[in-house]
Amino acid sequence: MSISGTAIALLILLVWWLLILYLDKQKVLERHNLQAFGPILMIRTKRGLTLLDRASTPSQFWRFFGDLGLLFMIFGMVTIFTLVLFSDIFMLINMPEPSRVNEPRNWLLIPGVNEFIPAWGWLGLIVTLIVHEFAHGILARVEGVRVKSMGLLLAVIPIGAFAEPDEEEMFGSKDGQKPSKISTRSRNRILAAGVMSNFLVAVIAFSLFFGPVLSMLEPAGSDLVITEVADGFRDTGLHKDMIVRSVNGIRVNSVDEISAMGGDENGMMRIEVLDRGTQKFFTLHVEKGVRVWEVIAGEPADTAGIRPGQRIIEMNGVPIDTAGDFYEFMQATRPHDLVTVKVANDKGEEGIFQLELGEFPDPDEKKGFLGVVVYNTPFGMVGEFQSDTYLTRLKHLPTSFFGWLTLMALPVIPVAQGGFGGFGEWLMQFYTPTWGGKWTFYLANALFWIGWINFYAGLFNCLPAIPLDGGYIFKGIVERFSKLLVSDPGRQKKMVDRMTLALALFILASILFMLVGPYIIP
Repeated sequence: MSISGTAIALLILLVWWLLILYLDKQKVLERHNLQAFGPILMIRTKRGLTLLDRASTPSQFWRFFGDLGLLFMIFGMVTIFTLVLFSDIFMLINMPEPSRVNEPRNWLLIPGVNEFIPAWGWLGLIVTLIVHEFAHGILARVEGVRVKSMGLLLAVIPIGAFAEPDEEEMFGSKDGQKPSKISTRSRNRILAAGVMSNFLVAVIAFSLFFGPVLSMLEPAGSDLVITEVADGFRDTGLHKDMIVRSVNGIRVNSVDEISAMGGDENGMMRIEVLDRGTQKFFTLHVEKGVRVWEVIAGEPADTAGIRPGQRIIEMNGVPIDTAGDFYEFMQATRPHDLVTVKVANDKGEEGIFQLELGEFPDPDEKKGFLGVVVYNTPFGMVGEFQSDTYLTRLKHLPTSFFGWLTLMALPVIPVAQGGFGGFGEWLMQFYTPTWGGKWTFYLANALFWIGWINFYAGLFNCLPAIPLDGGYIFKGIVERFSKLLVSDPGRQKKMVDRMTLALALFILASILFMLVGPYIIP
């Protein structure tokens, strides 16, 4: 019995968690100033605080950094709130069907748990946490707020780092007896620094990824992908996503070339494919004719009695040996033409059907319509990936505002529709690095996921909902306006608390609606 890597990882995490629970119960963690949050161990230390002080010495630069971050944060706040609002409206008008995107495991930004985020996402997540927390820490020291400790977050392996500013000095005491040590502007700088650092890292990583790194890749020239294996060939080892390089010893560059090919004089066809970078050869016995993949209900072929799996071998006395022959014959037909179709099955049984062709669904097409979908090769359906076009579109993605919005959903969009979740073994087959070999792909994956998670986390943190950074910024804005409307401090506090709570609950409800709506609303 084989055990998957995910199962092993979960087993290790479970053992780690049990160990943490035992040490916590024995007060070992408390004696060493450690704290546990589920399976995550927080290691605090005061070492490195002097380094934080040194990093904060160009105070004018960091204050400018914080002020700039506040502008970006407000823009991000408006953008992400608008996206949430419009997403809810769109779903109310046109509720999508439940899909992999809505599955609970994919709600979390955790690599390995979220099926759209590969192991490279851990690198992005760790970098995101480190730069976010340390930016808060540096700006806290610039504004004179004490940083109580620094440390690491461990879940078997390090998954993040943190700097812990004194919240009482930043926000004042919870009972309201002790005011904040710093001004609202200073507090906003500290809060905005984390998001600003995430955006800055994202811009740097994406600039390298979409610029010089993608420019190191050239299409390899093998774009023909098996999208469906025909009945009778599924036990041969052929499978979906293999790349077809040659047929009968001839290099093929288009689907039309394969469609015109059949077996040799003995009915044998030799295929060379790439299977995730591994070259493989298959020798298949193929019959003459074109195999029917699908029969469209109510169309001439269906009415006549033609069924999926049958092979069309003759039309009006013209031999149909390949898919190319079928396409050529149909191109010369017109609606209402009378056609005699001869078919055969895998048992050698033949049948003849006489039918009248219908009108083609596309009004611009003048040819007749039989009402079948045929395999375009003897062994299945083959499509063209268009690797050059795909790479060009990917490079130009960040050149527009809507490109950046698309970037947020890029990992969940199928590759065939322009999505991208990193260069896996399958996608690597279509490109040849001009420098660095496979390391170019590894560098691309690292930069993409560092950029994507920093960008996504930064934008999410802009949401005006406490406890996110954007929530505290929004609360500060509401406090300022409340002073213009109400003079009594008690009433001001109630107004601010109610508004911030209402907005936080609305955003939480909106996000939950986006996630569970497809499951509960028909």
